[in-house]
Amino acid sequence: MLLTTSPSTIKRDVQLLRQLGLFIMTRGSKHDTGPGLSHKTTILDLNFNGYTFSEIEQKTNHSETSVKRYLADFAQVATLYTKDFSPQQIRMIAKKSDRLVREYIQLYQTFEKQDNQRLQKLLTPEKPGSQAKKNPMLNHYGYDKGEITARAIIDDLLKLIDSYYLVSTLDNALHHINHGQLVYMAVPVDEYPKRDKAIAQTRVKPVV
Repeated sequence: MLLTTSPSTIKRDVQLLRQLGLFIMTRGSKHDTGPGLSHKTTILDLNFNGYTFSEIEQKTNHSETSVKRYLADFAQVATLYTKDFSPQQIRMIAKKSDRLVREYIQLYQTFEKQDNQRLQKLLTPEKPGSQAKKNPMLNHYGYDKGEITARAIIDDLLKLIDSYYLVSTLDNALHHINHGQLVYMAVPVDEYPKRDKAIAQTRVKPVV
């Protein structure tokens, strides 16, 4: 009506655009009715085929938040399916339509046979402590927030700065340098030169 063209022409145009890889939102895909796949299944299919969130957002006009929500819903359905729950039980637990549950199960079966890495990562729970291994800061400072963690980080930074400006730990030598000073390694007056004696074999002393 808006395009002043017939429904058959619209159907042909939509079919052609979909063949070109474009996502066309229709009332049926939006409300999970009609013969086609739901828009949620289409978006998940793009994700498992390696598209990034930004690419999916451009193709489907869906935000990253929506995509992540669909992934969470799919993960719930797929996990229940792997635990031998029936589609009817999954529909009641996940509170999803029968059609969407069947599509998610079929999608899981398809990519599970392909040994899809994204699917495995989505459905494989992380081992305890794995997050700390990924983030050395969490592993070192723990999960405390606020003043405790801030003080621990500041103390470590001060120790690092202190060791950086340390000249020598000997009691009879200078310990630290001040801002604007420079340390260079000099040869002591009692270190005598010899033929073919390299600097690596020469005793040196820090001088401010």
